[in-house]
Amino acid sequence: MWQILNQYPSLFEFNAKYLLLLADSIYSCRFSTFLMDTEKKRDGAEVDKKCISVWEYLSYNRVELTNHLYTPPLSEEGCVHLPP
Repeated sequence: MWQILNQYPSLFEFNAKYLLLLADSIYSCRFSTFLMDTEKKRDGAEVDKKCISVWEYLSYNRVELTNHLYTPPLSEEGCVHLPP
């Protein structure tokens, strides 16, 4: 993913820091998203009341994690980004 991001920087909405933070969060136990095996177990332990989701954190820090070279597609309908 990192290699593709470097080859085609304008095709990705988020930067490498976003990807690294997401990868690190799997083992950090900072976020409720990757704790326990299933959503049912997380709900039973009320994990969401004790820590936030990784998606909430990424959304809150969106400005810092956004790729400034990203160019959005002209149309959302049937648009697939294909490198030249």
